Amino acid sequence: MVNGVVILMASPLSKKETLDETGMIAIGTKHLFNVQSKLKNALLRQIFQYAASLCLDNKDECVLCIDEEHMFISEEILADVLGVLQRRVRKYDTVTLTGTQEIVDYSSPKILTHGKAIFDNATYQFYMNLTKDGVTDLSKLVTLTEEEKNRLEALPPHTGILFCGQRRIPLEVLATDNELSLID
Repeated sequence: MVNGVVILMASPLSKKETLDETGMIAIGTKHLFNVQSKLKNALLRQIFQYAASLCLDNKDECVLCIDEEHMFISEEILADVLGVLQRRVRKYDTVTLTGTQEIVDYSSPKILTHGKAIFDNATYQFYMNLTKDGVTDLSKLVTLTEEEKNRLEALPPHTGILFCGQRRIPLEVLATDNELSLID
């Protein structure tokens, strides 16, 4: 069982609860993107250092979730912090969950070294349909065969490929009846 969860997200959670009640800390960063760049980077660096201290000093299993990581990774100083964090957390019973919309966020030349570190140290990677440019960007970060490149471009909606070490596992993501009822 996971006893500690740290979540970084662009928008804060709606209900404020304490770490003792939920075992989770959520840090909304949306408002930091309205301040001067140097101040934003300094504050985000402090937030990431705090998250790292919770995850790396924790004697229990921990999960670090970073949603909309493209909002953080574009700055080289923050990309460096995230790359180092990704390299270290797996040694401390910490799992990281990272979400972004574009692979190019990790493969731009100014942060490619850090983006590659994030991808290289991920135990599991899940990719859904990518454009030709997305596949090209992903190829800068992970080794893909021609067949895998073609498959990633041709994936239908709600399907993807789970990369688990050398294994490639096709997955289909289906909504439950309850989730479908929320859409209707």
